[in-house]
Amino acid sequence: MWKRVAQRPWWQLVVLLTVMTFGLLHTIDHAFPSAHALCPFGGLATLYSVIQTGEFIHRVHSSAVFLLLAVVITAVVAGRAFCGRLCPFGTVQEWVNRAGRKLGIRTSLELPERLHRIAKYAKYVVLALVLYYTWTAGKLVYRAWCPWSAFMTIFDPQEIVEDILMGGVILLVLLVMGLFIERFFCRYLCPFGAALSVFNRFSVIKPERQNSCVECMLCEKACPARIKICQTEKVTDGECIHCYNCIAACPHKGSMTLNFARLQPHVAGLLVVLLFGAVVAGSVAAGYWERGRTFPGAVDVGGRTVEEAHPSLREVRASHTLDQVAEQSGLTLAEIRDALKLPDDLDEKTTVREVSEQTGQSRRDLLLLLGELLGD
Repeated sequence: MWKRVAQRPWWQLVVLLTVMTFGLLHTIDHAFPSAHALCPFGGLATLYSVIQTGEFIHRVHSSAVFLLLAVVITAVVAGRAFCGRLCPFGTVQEWVNRAGRKLGIRTSLELPERLHRIAKYAKYVVLALVLYYTWTAGKLVYRAWCPWSAFMTIFDPQEIVEDILMGGVILLVLLVMGLFIERFFCRYLCPFGAALSVFNRFSVIKPERQNSCVECMLCEKACPARIKICQTEKVTDGECIHCYNCIAACPHKGSMTLNFARLQPHVAGLLVVLLFGAVVAGSVAAGYWERGRTFPGAVDVGGRTVEEAHPSLREVRASHTLDQVAEQSGLTLAEIRDALKLPDDLDEKTTVREVSEQTGQSRRDLLLLLGELLGD
């Protein structure tokens, strides 16, 4: 029984349902974590700012940093196992491709080998560009183009249209491409996968081909990353996502194994899940798992979130203008400008999103300041 529960699809399903639940809750009530609070890449995006100033960049929470730590620890143990076992976006791509097969769609299309060898380096270019512009600008410059943000906002189409339309378009294109080419985004465009690829070189656990291998090539056919497994002894290729499909596909028992203590794939996978969960649980227990990044000096009202204390602020959206915020909250424009330290001549049609970009404060930061003005 426990062996079946430890299998990869179960944990993929658990993680996917968890993040989608939070996506739904965030749509219903913005006091719940946003997509960026549940994204370990956000931890990498804010790393420079944290080291330089001790502050998170706009929209990124401490939870993202601890998720990054959890991923790094699992990567030291088992390379890009996060990509193959826990990444919800990778799971969606994999299952879309699987659904395509069941529907009779030709899902075995591949780029020509020469083009594939070049295209797989595109994700390293994406990583370099995203980190450079994010670290120099001090904000999530890629948010409007981010398919993950769009995916976590699928329960709120209005926000996609108003805030991350291009990300929604890219998400749709990636899902369509994923129907025909398995894990298209993972292979060619994912910046986080690019960042984690280096760990495959020195991780403790790796797939390993034994001398008994007869080179039937079934392992290579099963590999979603197109790795030339039969041309190596230990699989250290940066493209390996540690799904261990190669081991499952091997018809000769013992010819493809894991190098560390001859662990079974389901045991290694469960070890990754437990390590990841332990880091997250530890950070939660230590009180570092913030629901939101708060502005210095601003606190929740009477132990409640600002939305709970002031229902009139609950529906304030990033797309709302200052005059709409005034109408909804019952405050005057002058009071709002004063509370948010905005110029008196700032246009009343300025949106909350634009105020956030100008001041470097998140929507939650701004609501906390307005909540202080409203009082208990």
